[in-house]
Amino acid sequence: SIRINSIFSDSTFIISAPESYVSEIYIDGDENLKRDIGESLLDQAGITFVPSATSFTIFSDSTGIESVKLTISTPSGSVRDTAIVDIAVYQSQPSYIGTANQGGWYLLSNPLNTTLGTLFENIWTQGAINADSESGTPNIYTFNPDSAKYIAITTDLDTTKVSAGEGILAYIFPDDNYNDANDPVNGGWPKTLSNYGNPFGENISVPIKNTDVDGNGVTSGSEGFQLMGNPYGFPVSVDSLVAELVKIDPFANRYVYRWDPINKQYNLNFTGSVDAYESFFVRTVQSGSTGNATFDYNDVHSSARLKEREEVFPIELEFYSGDLAPASYSVRLDEDASTDIDPMDGYYLGTFATRFANLYSSIGDQPLVLNNLPSGLNEIVEIPLSIHSSEIGEHSLSWQLNSVPEGWNITLENTSTNEVIDLSSDTEYSFNYQGEARQKRKKTETPDVLSFMPKNLKAKAKAVSSDLILRINPGIATGGENDLGLPTEVELEQNYPNPFNPSSVIRFGVPEQAPVQLEVFDILGRKVMSLLNGEVKQPGRYNINFDGRALASGMYIYRLVIGDKVLTKKMTLIK
Repeated sequence: SIRINSIFSDSTFIISAPESYVSEIYIDGDENLKRDIGESLLDQAGITFVPSATSFTIFSDSTGIESVKLTISTPSGSVRDTAIVDIAVYQSQPSYIGTANQGGWYLLSNPLNTTLGTLFENIWTQGAINADSESGTPNIYTFNPDSAKYIAITTDLDTTKVSAGEGILAYIFPDDNYNDANDPVNGGWPKTLSNYGNPFGENISVPIKNTDVDGNGVTSGSEGFQLMGNPYGFPVSVDSLVAELVKIDPFANRYVYRWDPINKQYNLNFTGSVDAYESFFVRTVQSGSTGNATFDYNDVHSSARLKEREEVFPIELEFYSGDLAPASYSVRLDEDASTDIDPMDGYYLGTFATRFANLYSSIGDQPLVLNNLPSGLNEIVEIPLSIHSSEIGEHSLSWQLNSVPEGWNITLENTSTNEVIDLSSDTEYSFNYQGEARQKRKKTETPDVLSFMPKNLKAKAKAVSSDLILRINPGIATGGENDLGLPTEVELEQNYPNPFNPSSVIRFGVPEQAPVQLEVFDILGRKVMSLLNGEVKQPGRYNINFDGRALASGMYIYRLVIGDKVLTKKMTLIK
């Protein structure tokens, strides 16, 4: 809005639109930020008035920048000043859709300096002072980067505010009034947030921090993630958001993580924009990095910066079960990529859904749905895939290969059945998954708030290794018997992933029939697990899954004994 200070009260003001506009611009006489009966509306002829601390307010069904022309005339009639003023048009009455009579989790933001009570005045709230129900489970949360956890809002909603650029997690019920026993679903969908109040301003600075929560000196677990809110009432460029993060941390992740409440999964955006009243996750990677991300709506709202750029993934997997929406897992190739974590990897942030089937891989304790690998890959990469599903029974994978470098061989191996599928000749694979199904949960008005990292998901299926390995061979010829997959000597490869949490795959090769012993020791030489104890193996290569769930973080040694040949390697468990 524009406020005209009373020091000009001896002058006449004329406001008009020099260009086409779509907004309703009016004089807000009572300053309630709503257009009331009798308040003048701008048309092409403009508005003439004598102000006394007058403010203008804009209402529009669209978003963007509107230009108005402001002319000040002195009592003698001479023009004191003429200016073209750009005004940010805020989205009117943001609306959210849902599923039938079901509630759901939404990531929201408030671009106005109003209380949470004002923002959610049309939405059922609970668990906080002056909520619709002060008892019950809280349904509004913020995310604290100092603890890397969600924090429930239990304070007075009529006085509690969020800062510019701070995100909000809210569970929105289909019922607007649970106190009305005669209407079990009072309101239904869509839901409308309130959007009156003063905007935070044109120039906004958002604190960004990466806190070393566990004190180990590296970014692990949920550290470095931050739930940011769009501080404006119109779309903000992802390019600008990422550019600000890179100023603070050159190794910051290059994706913005947006929750889709209808399909109930996170979308990874490296271009385009985030909507008004939307919050999203970002991540810095350097432990302890801090700074301020600064935004100016004339910069971040530039239409040129909102242009979508297509991202091509050479390997795209779709994972699904029954009627659930498919989840994706992708491999990206980049000349600057690493087989370790790098800025273009995409994290798996879990789900708020009650029914789901998701697929991810891990590097250390970092789950990924997008693995960025070197385009000049010169080694065979084996990627163990983990299933995170609420369902049991048949699950399916389909895939698409796009511009895979010539000579590369991509296979999928099921180590429990010894099936090997060539992704260049087949397009789909189905298998029976009997992992831990969704736990039963007491019926409550809201589900527990879920941490976005899968290892911390509550009342959900646990993420487990599925015996699936995606193997990428960039055309490395091994020669001789190896062309047939048979090793010529005893082999013990480095476990993958490493570091890991909680499981990793150990691969070894047997040149001729022999008993095999594979054991794991701690750094003091004490045996902690026997994976193979003299089992006779035929010639070939084998994968053994090592589950370190019961062990403490630290370095371990795994030892392979075949005949008189003894091989050892180190691996690191990080929880």
